[in-house]
Amino acid sequence: EAFLKRGQQIYNRTCAACHASVGNGEGLVGKRLLVRPTSLHSDYMYGLTPGHYFDVITNGIRTMQPYRHMINEKDRWAVVVYIRSLQIS
Repeated sequence: EAFLKRGQQIYNRTCAACHASVGNGEGLVGKRLLVRPTSLHSDYMYGLTPGHYFDVITNGIRTMQPYRHMINEKDRWAVVVYIRSLQIS
């Protein structure tokens, strides 16, 4: 439970501005970007492995910056766990 809450804290601090608190890609910043953030709520995104999410957080993708220097490895895994919980909810 503590690991999940840590993931939520990191997600809200670093991801929600673009991906929104519910993960639909409609964050305040995300709405203004030319390339919109991906919604985490699609069949395609549900089918991706946890390792894919970890890699994207670590190395970035398309216009998303890499977070490997800002979020330590354990916290990146916590964000992955939190993203899965968003998808389940």
